[in-house]
Amino acid sequence: MSLVSELYVAGDGISTPMSDSAALSRRTQVPDFDFVLFGATGDLAARKLLPSLLQREADGVLPPHGRILCIGREPFGQDEFVARALAQAEEPDREILGNFRSRITYIPMDVTDPASYDALAKLLAERDAVRVFYLAVAP
Repeated sequence: MSLVSELYVAGDGISTPMSDSAALSRRTQVPDFDFVLFGATGDLAARKLLPSLLQREADGVLPPHGRILCIGREPFGQDEFVARALAQAEEPDREILGNFRSRITYIPMDVTDPASYDALAKLLAERDAVRVFYLAVAP
């Protein structure tokens, strides 16, 4: 049983289980976004955050132009980062995985160096979107 099928809708004072498709159709449309993930090469991102976002892609609830901007210290290339990041995720079909891969942009940077933020600033300046900054880094 999925989390979605456990949702209930109250009607006339009686709660009834909602089907997966009914629950998905009632979700609020998410606007285009830039999800900026600091600490993207860490364990939390690999085990929890990116697999969860991949599941949202598989559920079809991410907007068409949502971006996931992954920031990490490691000097990985784009393809190497994505392969490592999704190694622990349950793999959906090729189309879903391809769509999700296209959302991800990896930016290697030293977050303690102010000059290294130029690449991120350039990407964020490309468009107007909702921005979420997630700090999956040590305090």
